Amino acid sequence: MHDGVLRATPGRSGDATAVAITHAEEGRDVGVTEFKGVLDYELGTVTVVSVPQVDDGGSVAVDPSTLTDSAEVHDLLAAAGTEALAAIHAAGLEPDIQFGTPLAV
Repeated sequence: MHDGVLRATPGRSGDATAVAITHAEEGRDVGVTEFKGVLDYELGTVTVVSVPQVDDGGSVAVDPSTLTDSAEVHDLLAAAGTEALAAIHAAGLEPDIQFGTPLAV
């Protein structure tokens, strides 16, 4: 793991190994299988704040301080869907990551 991305280095062995099943140039994606060992990475925490669909109250149902308090103790803030994005904006925050859900798109 390097910067949150699993990296393959041909010919090197370490705490974790795998077998490449496709060819790839450096910097491209490659298929791997037969993982052995344990990846060395730093554990983190994730806090999920459930934001109801707009039919059930949407972003208005979320206390903005819940989001600002959580954002203060985490490195990244993500929004999944329109209601979550609206709740984050209502709290005066900007997400680091945002993506739609099937209902949003």
